Amino acid sequence: VRADAVGTKLDALLEGMTLKDANMKRFIGKIVKMQRSAGIGNYNKYLAANFMFMIVLLGIEADMAGLFLSAGTYWGYDNIILRFFLFFFLGSFMFPLMIRTYVTWEPSEEKPQNERNDGRPGQNKNGSAHDKFMNKLNTEVRMPGVRFYLICKPSYDMTDVDAIFKVNSLSSFTLGIYQIMGIVFTYASGMPFNIYVYFNIVTQVLNWSITILYYATPISKWMGAAANARTICRHYQGIMNAYAVDLSRSTTTAFRTPGQERQASMDIRCAGIKVAITQIIMDKFFADCDPALTDEATSILSKMRDQDVKEFVTILRNEAMSSLDMKGGL
Repeated sequence: VRADAVGTKLDALLEGMTLKDANMKRFIGKIVKMQRSAGIGNYNKYLAANFMFMIVLLGIEADMAGLFLSAGTYWGYDNIILRFFLFFFLGSFMFPLMIRTYVTWEPSEEKPQNERNDGRPGQNKNGSAHDKFMNKLNTEVRMPGVRFYLICKPSYDMTDVDAIFKVNSLSSFTLGIYQIMGIVFTYASGMPFNIYVYFNIVTQVLNWSITILYYATPISKWMGAAANARTICRHYQGIMNAYAVDLSRSTTTAFRTPGQERQASMDIRCAGIKVAITQIIMDKFFADCDPALTDEATSILSKMRDQDVKEFVTILRNEAMSSLDMKGGL
């Protein structure tokens, strides 16, 4: 009889835990559904944008390699026009880069300051927004081969994205135009298409596709935002890493320390994180709700378990990342 009673109590306990788990999952699912209905939580475009950044780097280097590989072929056609435009477009590519590298168009009084009188960064003395993209091209952007440093760079930002797209566009409108002239002349004069000419065809399809994407789509804006999105993701992952470390230290303390001292500072910190998450969730999603609904939400959040913290931190991460995706603009 006693065993049956214990079994009944155990069944009731398990049923209560299952109900608690179901309520928490339903609560989290409702918040996630609210976010998705607002277009928050789908960031696959940033993954595509990160890959696109590597393609842009490859396109610039391939464009330059294609020119130097095929220059001997086009020079051998003994055509004065092709020979003239070889030097013309080389200069057209190099001189703008040199000007943009060594000359700044930004007036000295418009330079940014670390601290403003009003305490707001990113503004000029006259109160207008400072354009941080009006700067000189960095070495890793203007130097062939060195551009691949951007792959190893800890993080790139919109400045790098904007600069690398401009270099790609400059390459397409100078070196690319010359290669197109060489391809057309090869076809029109009945010359054989060697491997270098075919390579030019491939690089031009690639680079002009990139150029069209830059001017006709928001891909460059996504690429710039992708760097910030990655930083935000790492920040929230760091929060979860720290929380996991606190949990493991709390468990270790419980094994090593007898009696009441098991409630170490790590337990307090973990509980404090749950309280902070509860407050933020309530402020973001239930601030203007009916008091009865607010009380119910608070009651559910007060039963937050360790495994639920990850779900709520993910929700907060998605809220932060949603601010990056500004619609419209250039």
